[in-house]
Amino acid sequence: SHRFDHPWDTITIANYRKYPNAMSSHVLSVDILSREVDPTTGLLVTERLLCCKQSVPPIVNRLFDSRVSDVAYFREISVLDPTTRKYIARSTNLSLRNILTVEETCTFEADPLEADKTVFTQRAAFSVGNSSSPSSDSSELKKDMEQGSSSSIEGAAHLKAMLLRSRAAKASLPEVLADVEGSALFGGASKECVASSWRSVTEFVEDVLVSRFRANSARGRQGLEMVVEKVSAEARGFEDRLGELRQGMSRN
Repeated sequence: SHRFDHPWDTITIANYRKYPNAMSSHVLSVDILSREVDPTTGLLVTERLLCCKQSVPPIVNRLFDSRVSDVAYFREISVLDPTTRKYIARSTNLSLRNILTVEETCTFEADPLEADKTVFTQRAAFSVGNSSSPSSDSSELKKDMEQGSSSSIEGAAHLKAMLLRSRAAKASLPEVLADVEGSALFGGASKECVASSWRSVTEFVEDVLVSRFRANSARGRQGLEMVVEKVSAEARGFEDRLGELRQGMSRN
């Protein structure tokens, strides 16, 4: 969570105008698919399509034996309540869903204690593979691991230990994969060991995604601050022009 030193009105306006900005260059485009106001509740509901470009972690290409596109699309549905002064946006990836799912929820609420501040909350959930293991036709890693031998338990433990060591030593993913391929792991594994090893792999990939998400989130807040300053400057300019107009009318 984060608290912005700006009123809720300014923050929500800036959020709609957030892209493009220099701090979030990975967002290529934003298209509004629909926008409507509920005549009964007064809620503003908006559906947007976001196009993003960012390099895919190499381990994802390796695990799924394919070249994954670095361009992805996300669907966002937001609801703005002017009465309670609360804005909620939920987004999910439309691309790569056979490989991973990303679910994100962002909330902007007027600070109940200080009217000129806004409380921002952001949560995200990641799931790799959409199941406990990849599909049988999409991962050479799983195929190799299922070819079976008595070394399976040691192989599974070896993979898990390597992943843990790589996290601590910040080893590159190619180095980790080279270590895996040179181990006894591919001598075969039971289904139980495959499941255990796959969980370790998915946890590793999810860690990579979480780290990237945190970095993007920090840049996103900085980008929003930049847009807020722009919106605030525009509002001040409008107020100045309106004041001048009123003064001119009063003289006449």
